[in-house]
Amino acid sequence: MLFSCRSLRWALVLGLCLTAVGSAAEFSEMLGRVPGDANVLVMIDADRLFDSSLAREQGWKKKLATQQELHPVLLPVGAKKLVRAIEVDMHSGTQTKELTLLDFPKGPSLQKIADKQQGYIEKVANADVAWLPQGAYGTRLGQDLYGFLFPANRQELSAWLRARSGKISTYLLQASTGMKQSGSQIVLAMDLEDAVPMSQLADKLKALKSISESQVDIPAISKVMGSLRGARLGVTIGAQAQGTLTIDFEENVAPLKSVAQALVLEVLSNRGLSIDEIESWTTKVDGKSIVMSGLLGESGLMRLSSLAELPSQLIEDPEAQTDSTNPQLYATQAHFKSVEKLVGDLFKKEWTTFGQYAKWAESYARKIDRLPLLNVDEEMQQYSAGVADLLRQGAESFRGVGIRSYGRQSQVWNSNYVNYDYYGNRYYGTYDAGEQARRAIGGEERMQGALDSATLRREVEQRTGDIRKKMVAKYKVEF
Repeated sequence: MLFSCRSLRWALVLGLCLTAVGSAAEFSEMLGRVPGDANVLVMIDADRLFDSSLAREQGWKKKLATQQELHPVLLPVGAKKLVRAIEVDMHSGTQTKELTLLDFPKGPSLQKIADKQQGYIEKVANADVAWLPQGAYGTRLGQDLYGFLFPANRQELSAWLRARSGKISTYLLQASTGMKQSGSQIVLAMDLEDAVPMSQLADKLKALKSISESQVDIPAISKVMGSLRGARLGVTIGAQAQGTLTIDFEENVAPLKSVAQALVLEVLSNRGLSIDEIESWTTKVDGKSIVMSGLLGESGLMRLSSLAELPSQLIEDPEAQTDSTNPQLYATQAHFKSVEKLVGDLFKKEWTTFGQYAKWAESYARKIDRLPLLNVDEEMQQYSAGVADLLRQGAESFRGVGIRSYGRQSQVWNSNYVNYDYYGNRYYGTYDAGEQARRAIGGEERMQGALDSATLRREVEQRTGDIRKKMVAKYKVEF
């Protein structure tokens, strides 16, 4: 996604009473706890979502309770609202911190969550918090409101708990207004003010196929892109799911009109954020915004659900479906099947860019990290942690393909020459020998990336085969 105006023209100060009990949390209360350094926001109104015609027709609530892997939006059963605030390093594209707030009436106690996840309870900033081995802290901010902080940084947690109220960015606050009683049930927003370095912008635009293959005014386009404020996606579900992606700028977007759709699709693909259906959406370029809208199918909704992958695995009660005769065997088999399903889904995905593959590999590594650990065999835990590490290493390698290629290509220069015409007059020229060299470099890097992808897959398959043999020998049943 793509995006100015972080100097807050007015301050957001939402009162929050942490001791209040008995009423469901409101979005205003939840937004009041969002840290000021968050630049990505996800909001889901589960009540209105499951009350939609599409959800009722397809039985989403039933799938949520019994077949979560088939459900297009993953949330804990019984959750009312979710707010996920993420801090992303825009240079590397990696998440540095995330906070999930969940309105979950009649949810489990902190002690139960800690026990089920093999964690423990401690005091931080005079509040009870649960340390969870998946690398998170969980806490209850009221009777119905839970908070989960990743990674499990104790000082970050203390600072957040003591702050009592947040100061969400102006852009994210404005985007959150789409979450109203008659509006979208899902809102995703990204604040990208000052994320685009102007000194490199023209060169990066020229490297994009959507720009290089069109006759456009690059300085004018650079000026618009440099004024990027943010992007927001609203999903409204009735009889069908309708998505609206809005990309906002400080400058008028008229110079982008002829390339807007192709440019947005290419940037989304390079960032690993593309959704298949978006290619058929209509595009409107008007004023200071690009607006794309169209239908979302189940696959698109499931892709978006990865942004709300927490804290469903952390807060569910694993005892509900546990075989009491051998809880360790049951938990270990379930854990192994989950890892197999995740890596299998990753490796069968079709991808067009290494940036896209890197995003998926990183996302699936997080999902594996956050699988339940209660009663899971220690060797199986080591296996799944190793697979997650391999996926993260792969993500770094895939993300580096474009960086290495760009760096090497920038070192290739055209050749100057001197010659004489028929009359003996000397003239100078430039021989573009560099273009062929640059294409060769791009091909080499893509080939290396493909080799890295194949090596990653082989290593995961080898480890999976090894752990299966160990578990079969140990428990005398098939895995």
